[in-house]
Amino acid sequence: MAYKAGVKIMTGTDANDTMVFPGFSLHDELRHLVGSGLSEMDVLRASSTVPAEYLGRSAELGGVSVGKLADLALLRADPLADIGNTTQIEAVFVNGRLYDRAALDGLPADVREWVVQANEMTGD
Repeated sequence: MAYKAGVKIMTGTDANDTMVFPGFSLHDELRHLVGSGLSEMDVLRASSTVPAEYLGRSAELGGVSVGKLADLALLRADPLADIGNTTQIEAVFVNGRLYDRAALDGLPADVREWVVQANEMTGD
């Protein structure tokens, strides 16, 4: 109802809350928003341009253009055809660094190793 009344919607499942897994939960939220009647494009805006506008930082965030800070996910399939395609991540640019699919697949192992090392250092 709020969306149909013109209220701008922002995504936000990546909050620190129980049973919310940052990143993973966002894909669920995107699907729920489309299921609630938002278009795929408006759901993508809810994760990019709308938050940038809300923060008053549209000049530097919320899009991809020269001079903007942009973390970018490259997808294998069009999210406008099916918002579920946001899970089809081929590569990600974060802070100017490219993580290809192989690097992304290796991240869980890297995190586990970091936790093991941190626990050894603290005696946990």
